[in-house]
Amino acid sequence: MLDQKQIQAIITDARAFGDFSRQGMREFLAIAVPGYTPLHRNAVRKRLRGLNMEHRHKLRKLLLNVSDISFTT
Repeated sequence: MLDQKQIQAIITDARAFGDFSRQGMREFLAIAVPGYTPLHRNAVRKRLRGLNMEHRHKLRKLLLNVSDISFTT
């Protein structure tokens, strides 16, 4: 549950993957949630890669029957 919230916070706030492993955040989490160890940045990267692949697959499936599409910036 907390690991999922950590990933969600990183996505929502565009945080660096290692923010939750920095000393200040670790000290805060040790008091707020005793015993919780935040995910390492490499674990975050792996989970985000899986989520990205999942969302890309869903988008491709959704756009399968679209013949023409245009994107603008």
